[in-house]
Amino acid sequence: MAQFMLLLKGSFDQYQQKNAEEKKEIMDKYAKFVGDLHKEKRLVHGDPAAQGQWIISPSSQKNEIRKISDDDRENITGYFIIEADSMDQALSIVRQCPASSHGDYMQVLQLGYES
Repeated sequence: MAQFMLLLKGSFDQYQQKNAEEKKEIMDKYAKFVGDLHKEKRLVHGDPAAQGQWIISPSSQKNEIRKISDDDRENITGYFIIEADSMDQALSIVRQCPASSHGDYMQVLQLGYES
């Protein structure tokens, strides 16, 4: 089986604006998603990401370093590494992730080299 990384991206501020009940609903959805991945033996690893992220990009003189604002939708808010037989299967699994229910979007990539 191949491994795939699911990057969750979005605004930390958008989540923080939710009330306690909404946050609990979101966390319950994640608990179900992770539980299902465990049952299917597909979860390799996953974690939320901390606030305070930086981008380092090349420039003509030296690398440019800038802090990503907490309200920027380019923040990585978490990740999962899962196992699947193909990208199609990985995308089918990822569609069950609750990230989009609270405004995050998802990026999926296969890890390693294709043989």
